[in-house]
Amino acid sequence: MDKRNLLGRIATCVVFPPLIFCVLYYLNHCNCLIPSAIVFAVALRASKEMDGILFSIGERRLLPFWLPPLLVVIDWVGIYLGGGYEGLGFFALYSMIVVIFLVEIFAGSSDDPPYRDSVRRVARTILLVVYPNSFLMIWPEIMNLNENGNLIFFFMLVLVFSNDVFCYVFGMLFGKGNRGYVKASPNKSLAGYIAGFALTPLLGCVYVRVFPSVGAYFGSPYVVIGLSLMTALASDIGDIIESVFKRCGHIKDSGNVIPGRGGMLDNIDSIMASSALFYFFTKAMFSHISHAL
Repeated sequence: MDKRNLLGRIATCVVFPPLIFCVLYYLNHCNCLIPSAIVFAVALRASKEMDGILFSIGERRLLPFWLPPLLVVIDWVGIYLGGGYEGLGFFALYSMIVVIFLVEIFAGSSDDPPYRDSVRRVARTILLVVYPNSFLMIWPEIMNLNENGNLIFFFMLVLVFSNDVFCYVFGMLFGKGNRGYVKASPNKSLAGYIAGFALTPLLGCVYVRVFPSVGAYFGSPYVVIGLSLMTALASDIGDIIESVFKRCGHIKDSGNVIPGRGGMLDNIDSIMASSALFYFFTKAMFSHISHAL
């Protein structure tokens, strides 16, 4: 067993969740200003790591890596202002994509017909905007779903962390003969995936019992179980997606933010993939409850 990796996972799953909970629960003033500022810092680091994977040193870029993370700030401003400004972040997202095309059209090189390099450059830049930054825009949205949005966001983190721990522990214990089913992540085992998928709903049910306000939001334990299963599945997919990016960049870790756990992208890949599904599901539940009332 990789002791360094194990210690890193213990630090991530034992030390960080209480710390994150304290930030979300006690420092959630002004539409989760401080948690959103932390999300921006996370986006800044993750964007820098993704930029390093997508572009080689000295290669011309259409946008600096620090510009797409500003989408998190713009989205929060829209949430804070409310009303017709709530879609400000997504308007900025689409506007940034248009700007990318315009920059390449007017500043790109015309000596490479049929502009194959231009298309590749645009595609990679849009990918940088979308992954990780557009996914991180969803985090403040979840935090501001309602008066319990911070607890709902932490609920998502609990599901993702639980799935990660179960996959790792059961993979190490029972995965020796069932690895390699996913080529992008050959060290992951079938036993680990099954354990994470099966046991994560148990933690979900425990969480809503500890925080009844979250349980009341979803209404039924069956809804909680279904959401837990979908979040676990999305979490695994997010981990595989980032493995594809790292293999493309010929690197083992995206960075070295946490010893034994790699870079920022290594630590938030599963949360990013889960957040879009989680947000859609919880938003749908809120609409359903509102119509029922």
